[in-house]
Amino acid sequence: MKTYIDASGRLILCDLKANGKNLTLANIYAPNEDDPAFFKCLFDHLQDFQGDEIIIGGDFNLFLDVEKDKKGGLAKTHRNAQKTIYEICENRDIVDAWRVLNPDARRCTWRQPRPEIHCRLDFFLVSQSFLGNINTADILPGFKTDHSMITLNITLHSNPRGPGFWKLNTSLLSDTEYIGLLKQTIAQRREEYKNDESINPALLWDMIKLKVREKSLSFAAAKKRRTTFKEQDLEKRIAFLERARELFHSAIHRLSLAEQLESCKSEFEQIIRWRTQGAILRCKVKWYNESEKNTKYFLNFEKRHCKLSTITQLKINEHESVTSDSDILAKCEAF
Repeated sequence: MKTYIDASGRLILCDLKANGKNLTLANIYAPNEDDPAFFKCLFDHLQDFQGDEIIIGGDFNLFLDVEKDKKGGLAKTHRNAQKTIYEICENRDIVDAWRVLNPDARRCTWRQPRPEIHCRLDFFLVSQSFLGNINTADILPGFKTDHSMITLNITLHSNPRGPGFWKLNTSLLSDTEYIGLLKQTIAQRREEYKNDESINPALLWDMIKLKVREKSLSFAAAKKRRTTFKEQDLEKRIAFLERARELFHSAIHRLSLAEQLESCKSEFEQIIRWRTQGAILRCKVKWYNESEKNTKYFLNFEKRHCKLSTITQLKINEHESVTSDSDILAKCEAF
């Protein structure tokens, strides 16, 4: 399990695996001043952790909504730090769990008697795709402190993903080998049923589409295996050439190694660009600038779409919910 603890004791991060889910947990105690650098440091460290979902909880020493999260005193907070949190939450698709579950409620976690000021400084930021796993987010009385206790009740059930609906990978239409395979498949199918009077044109078209789907699946799977193997081979070769270039002192050898290294890196980057374009298409973003986001951003976006389209929890009444696939399906059928 990977962990990180900063020297000042204000930040603890760890990766955790539970019931098949990979989570990144963070506990923070933010400085009592407008310090956006602290939150930039937090999210920089999050880049090094591998959890599919993120849960950040603690004392942020600021509030996100001036109107709903503060009562009394001046209507202001640490603006620079708040802006940094907003930007990073948007980029990482993170939300305030308690506020999502209680959109209009006014509660506080810190109080000052004179002058009377109430603020909600403590909260949980979680991945939006993880909201379906949250049962309750609550604010409870604290003990020997001027802060209330915040709680997050989650379920870690795992709903295995099914095969889903097949969609043609349109990038294959620019592959001459694939186009040749389709032409051959269509011709073979037409020839096979040319003299069969029981097959009308509509049925023949459906049978051709079934065969095209079959050939497309096998071709795409084989192409993916070849690309993955090539990517792994290029990674190993790049690492080998970089080590070799450090060992050789001859200018001729170093120049030759540099040319080979550049060629391998160019091929590797081409594979990454191809994969990124596929992720951009599947995650259905409306617009993007070239080189604006990395591949991981779009892959996470794609994963989010998949999770948001899956029912992981069904609320039956005020006090009861079901989480397993069989129970959800049974309740939907009964409804």
